[in-house]
Amino acid sequence: MVISRRSVFPLIAFLLAASTVTAQGTPSGVTASIGATAPVASVSAPVMGYFFDGSRNVLQSITGIPGSGFPGTATPLNATLVEISPAQDYALAVLADSGSAAVVTLDGSGSPPVPLAGAMSGVSLIAISPTGTTALLFSAGSGAAQIFTGLPQSPSLARQLDWSALPGNVTALAVDDAGDLALVVAQVGNAVLYAVSGGSAPSAIFGATSVASVKFFPDSRQALAAAPVEQQVIFVQDNGGVPGISILADARIGLSAPQAVAASQDGSRAYVLDGSGVIFSIPLSGGQPAQISCGCAPQQLQRMRGRDVFLLTPSLAAPPAVLDAGGDSMRVVLMPVEPPASAHDSGGNNL
Repeated sequence: MVISRRSVFPLIAFLLAASTVTAQGTPSGVTASIGATAPVASVSAPVMGYFFDGSRNVLQSITGIPGSGFPGTATPLNATLVEISPAQDYALAVLADSGSAAVVTLDGSGSPPVPLAGAMSGVSLIAISPTGTTALLFSAGSGAAQIFTGLPQSPSLARQLDWSALPGNVTALAVDDAGDLALVVAQVGNAVLYAVSGGSAPSAIFGATSVASVKFFPDSRQALAAAPVEQQVIFVQDNGGVPGISILADARIGLSAPQAVAASQDGSRAYVLDGSGVIFSIPLSGGQPAQISCGCAPQQLQRMRGRDVFLLTPSLAAPPAVLDAGGDSMRVVLMPVEPPASAHDSGGNNL
């Protein structure tokens, strides 16, 4: 059964527990309000998304909608590395018992992982494209990289690459939805951002003390990168097939150490998680950035289901925090650590 957002919203908002911090305003100031609703009945709610909790070795679901959500089902997954698709329909995992890469379907069915046919052993880094159709795997041991397309239903090895000549350690990856452009960060002393188009050799396009995060825009060859020490967010544009670099934002808007970047679903904005705990929303049009502080300890921008919804925290050690940036203003929702005793999730239903 498919549950629509229109039908679920009033029910969830009334029945489920939540603690919400809502922010509206400009970079110079944010106002907040706090509210709570107590659960009063058993209800089946849609799943907002999943994250991998490495401390418990489980795929943890978040149930409900940003304004009324809570932790849902936890599914055991014995893996050394897990990357969840931004589309929240599958994850790629390196299984601890075999060391092989596998596809894990995120539909609440509990289906066992399916081996990723053609995947090399020794995978140490995984990147999944913005819509989830393409994945990039890298092995630090061999210096080999693989690009798979057709995910998640019909994965196919599209390209095998040799990156053994890259200096230092590869610390971050990104791949576009078409699978024909990859961005790779190699660190030796300082960091260098390389572009790899098609089967060509890596070409250096940017250098910094470090590059903490690299993300593509959906269905695009444009990308974002964060340089914490330089206090910069870098915009990578496609200039006739050759990636070009410009500075999208820096300390002048209040950045102190950008740690993670993400692109809006419509490609009009960049979201930046700063080391100060502030999240910035930066229009590519050059308009005024907005910002919000979550009152938590944000560590990531993991996309969830829904328009520009991101999980900020990676475990249940503290109340899960979700950034809802899909409306006219950003808000951060703090959820309870424990689910209401009478509530359960409905598996893979989309919001």
